[in-house]
Amino acid sequence: MNTDIKLVALDLDRTTLNSESHLSEVNRQALIDAISNGVHVCIASGRAFDTLPEDVISVPGIEYAITSNGAAIYRIAGKECLKSYVLTPESVKTILKLTENDIVTYEAFIKGQAFASTEYTAHPEKYGATEHSLAYVRKTRILKDDIVSFILEHCHELDSIDIVVGDDELKKNIMDRIRKATDEVYMTSSISQLLEISYKDAGKKSGVKFLTEYLGLSRENVAAFGDADNDTDMIEYAGVGIAMENAADALKMAGAVLLFVLAISVAIVSFGQAREAADTILDYKDRETVYIDGNLYYQATETERTVGLETIIPTIYRAYIENYKIVFQGLNEPIYTLKLSGDTKIAKYTIDLETKTTTDGIQINNVALANDEQKSEFLCGILYKDFSKSGSEENFKKKYNVDLPTNSLINRLKGTKITEYLGVYYQNDNENVPDVNKTEKRIITYKIEKQ
Repeated sequence: MNTDIKLVALDLDRTTLNSESHLSEVNRQALIDAISNGVHVCIASGRAFDTLPEDVISVPGIEYAITSNGAAIYRIAGKECLKSYVLTPESVKTILKLTENDIVTYEAFIKGQAFASTEYTAHPEKYGATEHSLAYVRKTRILKDDIVSFILEHCHELDSIDIVVGDDELKKNIMDRIRKATDEVYMTSSISQLLEISYKDAGKKSGVKFLTEYLGLSRENVAAFGDADNDTDMIEYAGVGIAMENAADALKMAGAVLLFVLAISVAIVSFGQAREAADTILDYKDRETVYIDGNLYYQATETERTVGLETIIPTIYRAYIENYKIVFQGLNEPIYTLKLSGDTKIAKYTIDLETKTTTDGIQINNVALANDEQKSEFLCGILYKDFSKSGSEENFKKKYNVDLPTNSLINRLKGTKITEYLGVYYQNDNENVPDVNKTEKRIITYKIEKQ
């Protein structure tokens, strides 16, 4: 595989953006890191140009935007349209005629602007809209009292139209009807209540292919990220395609944050490693060597290897799924410090989910993480000092009762030599309990050395 990535195409919602539809500081820095490495970054979205989030398009160096599912490709600076497709008036009229008796409404996209029905915002439940999606519609759409008449009036200049439908069976039925009636459209869907329709030659793949040729690159130089049906052709086209929903569980937990840091910021010239990292970790189980001594973890030389951050990051996230330990040796500061009652503090050089551990003869309660959302929030805080979920570092520290060092763990690991050792230990190391009755757990030790 050619890993000389020169163009990265990024879906927005549920890929680049977080659950609040914002670009986290971690992802922002990852984009800047990619750009500083000479990588062209383009947005690839079903959104119209004027509805692209400011916190994304304002990132210095993001050059291009594929909008309306490939119907219009822009150079962001100056809103310069490099390539566009418009629906044929005949296909627009056919679609409206076929659906005139259905419980649906429509959105229209024209020259970067998005339009919707006033009635849609008044009765969103009728069309299966969520509160989140409704807030987005109200913020980004220009409302029209009669959206059908508006579409007919502008049927010669439509980049695309969306059919908003709340019933899955009806949605499938409409798609079948349209396919039988016209071959002049491209249909896809990014969320359940939307059927997104543009000209037959559009699609995110078409947009990425155009930019690839425009920049004088080959498809092997392209990496694409996405999570939905409208991303499929783009991901298949790219030399390296990363489908968020099909990623390993270790990658899915942190959502976009992990994938960005893993595949862009850390491993921009090594996407093959990024894609294989989670599966590789699973393969190591058969190579484990036992080493047990309470809280002292000895090196298992048979599994010794030098690794980079592209391996460490998915390993850390997996620890909170499979409940194993990761120990860091050689850090000049702890990963975090637990604040106990009074003035007692425990420096933690270990990442694990054990609720009770013994350190220096003191039994303590570790940070309690109740669900995947908290696990992700906690890891983003200790790994990257990303506090977007908690609002601020102070809120994070109060919530989890911890202190953090000045620099994030990832920043402290950059530029070091990292040696990995694999093994197992007994969760209950009481010598009076037979080994067969003890709970055996995996442990990974990372020895950190300055280079």
